[in-house]
Amino acid sequence: MLSVVNGELFKYQDIEIENNNNVFSPEFTNCSIFFAKNLKAKDNANCIEMGVGSAFNIIYLSKKYNNLNLFGCDINSTAVELSKKNLDRNGVTNYSIFKSNLFESVPNILFDFIYFNPPLIFQQPDTILQKSIFDKNGETITEFIKQCKKFTHPKSKIYILYTTKNKNFIETLINENEMTFKIIAKNNVSYETYNVYEVRSTLNKSK
Repeated sequence: MLSVVNGELFKYQDIEIENNNNVFSPEFTNCSIFFAKNLKAKDNANCIEMGVGSAFNIIYLSKKYNNLNLFGCDINSTAVELSKKNLDRNGVTNYSIFKSNLFESVPNILFDFIYFNPPLIFQQPDTILQKSIFDKNGETITEFIKQCKKFTHPKSKIYILYTTKNKNFIETLINENEMTFKIIAKNNVSYETYNVYEVRSTLNKSK
């Protein structure tokens, strides 16, 4: 795996992200910036990111929308502390970050927008850092889809980045959990394509 120097800064536009070698960095992936650019919100919305990591995505959103109530959670304690530092570094004040395995320790809030850039490789992780990359048999994304419905209202939208290598898996999973999806963006790289899914409850018929 690629490594970073603790404290080294990754800069994108007017965002500065402090790196830590126990937290996956957005500078070492084809999909982090692509995902951030395609996330949607509305002014004054309640937004949460699963696997908040360095907090790059929610910082990016804070530059596009006004008065967001930002939440994030991560199973990695180092990521929890790093995300807070990066939010502070970039002048974001209205946030709450939790150490949580998915929604396990998240307050009982109905979110307007939920974001997840999950681990994409179906392999057993051996370290806490590898949990951001490896997902044995798709267990993490499966639990996320099952749990997230309890934290949404009829107009909520969920944004997920996923690889076409497991396209049938993610789309079947969404459908089996009484949700619908549309692909709103694609990023073709040499070995696969990343799709951004906008997911909603089947009960939501409004646009």
